[in-house]
Amino acid sequence: MLEIYLKNLFLFFERLGDLGIFLNMALENLGIPLPTEIGYLLAQRQIEESLFRFWLMLLLLNGGHIFGASLAYALGFSGNNFVLKWLGRNAKFQRAYHKLKGWYQRYGSITVFAIRFIGYLRPWSSFVAGFAKMPFWLFFLWTLLGSFIFNIAALIFSDLFIRIWHRYQNLHLWLFFAMFILFFGAIIYETLHLFFRRIRRLKRRA
Repeated sequence: MLEIYLKNLFLFFERLGDLGIFLNMALENLGIPLPTEIGYLLAQRQIEESLFRFWLMLLLLNGGHIFGASLAYALGFSGNNFVLKWLGRNAKFQRAYHKLKGWYQRYGSITVFAIRFIGYLRPWSSFVAGFAKMPFWLFFLWTLLGSFIFNIAALIFSDLFIRIWHRYQNLHLWLFFAMFILFFGAIIYETLHLFFRRIRRLKRRA
């Protein structure tokens, strides 16, 4: 079932072409839980066909990151809106918010750069930066630099994954599970964390 879902999701973004790569990155940076490796695999496929497309793909990936992050920043900066009200009821966002707030207070704007490499916190950090009224030029600069480095590393990882996938067909099932954990590891962790926390609360009340 999950394999069919991921396959259909991959085909959806694939049919959109370059727009699909951009959109995949932008949506993830808005906090929508999508496997961004889809965008990287599609980009890497185009790079394999023509090395001259490397910089175009990197531009698309960075553009998607920055567009999604900037939109999230704007929503956070605008303050009282339906998105922030919805996020305010989201326990996952609340935990991320308090963690990020402490980092922003301790390390300043460079936190934006560091967060680009932490997938679990990256989608929420832009909302928090906007809500904290961080100067946009600082936010944009660190987001651009962090995304540039992260996307190059992600393309290298995608190339390695494709090579292993083609060479070791007997490992496809294990690779699928590895990608599943990579994509949804944070969600699984948060679900289990919430589940066991509720069990502990019920035990205390008993």
